[in-house]
Amino acid sequence: EMEESKRLLDSNLLGGSRIGQLAVYNRQKQKLVKQKEELHNKETEMSQLMKIAEEKLAGLEEESEAGSQYADQLKTQLKKLLDLEVAAGKNEDLDTLQQLMLLSEALKDQETQFKTSCKTQMKELQEKIAEIDQFLELSVSSPLPSAISEEDKRMLEVEAA
Repeated sequence: EMEESKRLLDSNLLGGSRIGQLAVYNRQKQKLVKQKEELHNKETEMSQLMKIAEEKLAGLEEESEAGSQYADQLKTQLKKLLDLEVAAGKNEDLDTLQQLMLLSEALKDQETQFKTSCKTQMKELQEKIAEIDQFLELSVSSPLPSAISEEDKRMLEVEAA
């Protein structure tokens, strides 16, 4: 508003003469030079802000890349953990299998011991039977009824049946 009033005053005083026109021209020129300086200052300021923004953007891009790499590392580690978890499940199965194999071997050993024990008992019983047979052969050739005990008689009856 102040410039407008100066312009009106100048035009009234000078009456539109050449000097008045020159004064108006100079004021407009000063105004344009001032605007040019302001625009140049704004451009410089904006350029500086742009550089700062570009630097921040570059930093953020680096951080983003680092974050992506970290996320990839986490994914890789998670996959490894899942694989280990699966392997651990297989290890449990392997442990169970190993326990069953040990149990099987123990049962085979028990079976072998049982068979050996049975063979030993069978041999002892066969020896007793042979003794009884010898005794019977002797008793048939020379009968001595009092020499055979009641238990031996029962054994003979069981064998005969």
